[in-house]
Amino acid sequence: MKLESRFTELRGNRIHYRVAGERKGFALVFLPGAGGDSRLYLQQLQHFGREHLALSLDLPGHGESPLKSVPVLGDYIDPVYSVMETEGLEGIIPCGHSMGGGLCLELYRRSPEKIKAMVIISAGAVLPVSDIVFDLITKDYPQFCEFLVRFSYSKNAPENLLNLARKGLSEVRQDILERDFRICADYDYRDMLSSVRVPVLVLANARDKMLPAEISEELSDGIDRSVFIAYDHTGHMPYLELPDRVNMDMDEFLKTL
Repeated sequence: MKLESRFTELRGNRIHYRVAGERKGFALVFLPGAGGDSRLYLQQLQHFGREHLALSLDLPGHGESPLKSVPVLGDYIDPVYSVMETEGLEGIIPCGHSMGGGLCLELYRRSPEKIKAMVIISAGAVLPVSDIVFDLITKDYPQFCEFLVRFSYSKNAPENLLNLARKGLSEVRQDILERDFRICADYDYRDMLSSVRVPVLVLANARDKMLPAEISEELSDGIDRSVFIAYDHTGHMPYLELPDRVNMDMDEFLKTL
């Protein structure tokens, strides 16, 4: 499956995104978690690009999307609209991990008519963040990045995957990563869950230490047309550590739409 790098412009800033597949099936837009970028979804792009149009974004300040300022929530939402316009997409299925899961909900809140369904991975209607996180980011950023890697992945995660995560985090400015976690801490979509009218697939790891699976299950319980799946696995990154299972469950979900 051929992957392409493409760019769009937003308020003078270049937004980079990766594309696999053609204009057939659904348009899946993958949104990363805090500190992540489009490289983390390569396995999903390769898989879903066979039958759908699959895209993954570098949010401003991440990957190949530069940003001089410190972002606010809208700076992570508007690029999705910009990519949709560039690609001529009327509707999408946003697929988000952790912080990206909150971005899916924010997209639905702002433009429900553009959202056909959602896939939310290791996220909830709220994303609690301990004050210890912000203290460590400020006092010892390299140590925090290593803590984030070790806490996000299972003990069985291959070293090349951990090194990919380390490399990605090393390229993110400290103030950008701190703002990512501030955005997560400010999430509260509990009041809108009952108004969600599209199908939603919620995936989680049962032994996730970053975000307990119960928080993801509560999100699913609040949405009428939702399916919840918890894998018997540790770590916060099921789509990276269990790609075949996640891709299969997403395939089954897409068949119901």
